Amino acid sequence: MLVALAVSLVVLAPLVWIFARRLTRPFRVLARAIDAGLDPPEAQGPRELQEAAGAIVQLRTRLAAESEERLRMLTAVAHDLRTPLTSLKLRLESVAEPQRARMVDDANRMQAMIADVLDFARTADAERRAVAVRDLIAQVVADAPAMTLDDGPEVTVCVGAGLRRAVENLVRNAIDYAGGGRIAVARRGSRR
Repeated sequence: MLVALAVSLVVLAPLVWIFARRLTRPFRVLARAIDAGLDPPEAQGPRELQEAAGAIVQLRTRLAAESEERLRMLTAVAHDLRTPLTSLKLRLESVAEPQRARMVDDANRMQAMIADVLDFARTADAERRAVAVRDLIAQVVADAPAMTLDDGPEVTVCVGAGLRRAVENLVRNAIDYAGGGRIAVARRGSRR
């Protein structure tokens, strides 16, 4: 009886393994596509899996539409703020000097923020490209003597055009509010 059970197990185990792999293959394909940020492949496998793949595609489409709408709204608000800011800057010319300088600085900062928002809106849909992070930070730090860049690995990431501006803003804030600082580039795990 034990011999018959052992023989049956030896014969059936590979068949069960092959059947299980074949059954779970569409799930693995779907998981890989999601991890890679791709749309799920053409529907295959059980009906539930096909419905899940369709729901993922619909969700991504809806999120992309909402993101575009938010970007349009942000751009419209930034454009609308330019006119009253220009008017405010003209009125500042008549303010007495001790207060005028601070008010002009505030207005200039607001104008720079609006320009940053409009730049972001222009580059948000820009194509992503590979960027050597350490080299980019070294270029920014070269123009900021209060900042230093620690030794570390070179890390390459695929990003849009806004990374340099983000690093410049962080460096500017570190200098303005902390008097400077140190930057380190590190790699964690297999993701960059």
